[in-house]
Amino acid sequence: MGPGALAGGADGDGGGAVVTAVDLLLGTVDGGASPAPRPRIGWLSARRRPAVVAIARRLDLDVEVVDEREALERGRPWDVVTADASTVPVAPLRLTELARRTGARYPNAAALGLAADPAAARAALAAAGFPVTGEGEPDGRWSTVAVARRPSGWWRLVESAGATPVDPIALELTVSAAAGLDVAGVLAVEVVTMGDQAFVDAVRVGPHPDDPRAVEAHLRGLLDLPLEADPAGLPR
Repeated sequence: MGPGALAGGADGDGGGAVVTAVDLLLGTVDGGASPAPRPRIGWLSARRRPAVVAIARRLDLDVEVVDEREALERGRPWDVVTADASTVPVAPLRLTELARRTGARYPNAAALGLAADPAAARAALAAAGFPVTGEGEPDGRWSTVAVARRPSGWWRLVESAGATPVDPIALELTVSAAAGLDVAGVLAVEVVTMGDQAFVDAVRVGPHPDDPRAVEAHLRGLLDLPLEADPAGLPR
């Protein structure tokens, strides 16, 4: 499977229905004696992102979308901090500070740092054995492949409506990169394929905030919740 051996596998068969209940985290614990508390998530963004809040409410998750100044001033007691993809170029240091002040988990710290600096990302991935593009724009087929991954290793492809079929070679490289970076949530990789080879050009952490499927997959991945059903209908 290439560099960065894959952990787990595809979360479902790609055609299963999305699991709407977040029973792994929000169900009962200790034999049903008491409900688990709702995780509190801080979502850093320059805009309010009502779609993110709406999806979180549907999943019975507590998500607060704030900009950097508001977040640092309030110091909310979050359990997890994250950001949408458009915020990543300026997010790593700010998310680190938010995590320090709130005591929250900060998943994807390494991946976010690489997403903010494409040249550093290619250098780090190359050092880890991943094939990367060189100087300039290589000839080949360019595509962006997004996957959602759980910390436990399960993953699935994040497909937008009307998207073209994904090249299996590009998907394999994206999944390997997500596993190698230990991503929780959504990772998108810009891939160049030439014949039977694929190369990483850039990585992006977090979902597009206007893509409901990607936002839901990111929230589930962050909290290690089922991404979708397997062929037997069981949550993974």
